[in-house]
Amino acid sequence: MGPLTLSDWYYTYTSTQLDIQDFDGANYFGGQPPPNPTNILINGTNMNAAQTTGKYLRAPLTKGKKHLLRLINSSVYSAMTVSLDGHQMQILTADFVPVQPIMVNTLMINIGQRYEVVINANQAPGNYWFRAQVETGCTNDDLNSNGGLAIFTYTGVKVATPTTTGYSDGGCVEPSPLTPWVPNTVGSSAAFIAQSKALDVQILIPGVTTNNQNIITWGVNTSALHVMWNKPIMSYVMEGNNSWPSTENLIELVNEGVWTFWIIQEIDPQLAPVAHPVSAVHVLHLLL
Repeated sequence: MGPLTLSDWYYTYTSTQLDIQDFDGANYFGGQPPPNPTNILINGTNMNAAQTTGKYLRAPLTKGKKHLLRLINSSVYSAMTVSLDGHQMQILTADFVPVQPIMVNTLMINIGQRYEVVINANQAPGNYWFRAQVETGCTNDDLNSNGGLAIFTYTGVKVATPTTTGYSDGGCVEPSPLTPWVPNTVGSSAAFIAQSKALDVQILIPGVTTNNQNIITWGVNTSALHVMWNKPIMSYVMEGNNSWPSTENLIELVNEGVWTFWIIQEIDPQLAPVAHPVSAVHVLHLLL
């Protein structure tokens, strides 16, 4: 069925205004600015809370067939739980990694994450709600309570507003167990543990992560990460040009097959309570 993107929606401010608020987020919101609390978009569309404007995404189901969905949470702020009323989903991949298939009723997808799932159209032909609800268990904000809805309709059935009932909220919990289809041996953890104890880490350096005036920046290697969207780092690689700005914080790994350490830096989680999928596991995937 192709990709299904899930996104929150900022429509009160321009992108320039949002950029200013984001960098001055500590003064305004205690973190990044939240999206507008009305809708989650599924492939860029949804009805508003009053169901008076907009439109639902419509997707076909063929009785007796299996349907592959590529789910992408492209939102800025919102972790989401997705489900299709009356149907289970079989997870096949997690962040591009093929896994041993497992069946779930609901699937929590954090910001930036991707899953491939199969839906078996084995229920009574009709119209079913596909739901993308903001997972409030992952945040202190009760935003986007209207969530995102789409209509999945069996072939031969007239499209209509579904009357189906959703599953219970699975909470802010990732699916488990997710076991890679192809085992990947990364070496003994003993070497990692021994070396990690010897790391000399100092991130409490005044002025590195802020200018001491509540201006928040994303820091990598104790410097602000400032990405130029009109000149992505990949374009330098394609051009054979290694004169990229230091603020791009490009990290080159000289040797393969060795442990490489990344430190995820956050001075105080109360200053920037931002959900983000960059964890030690994800970094390790990138390095491998």
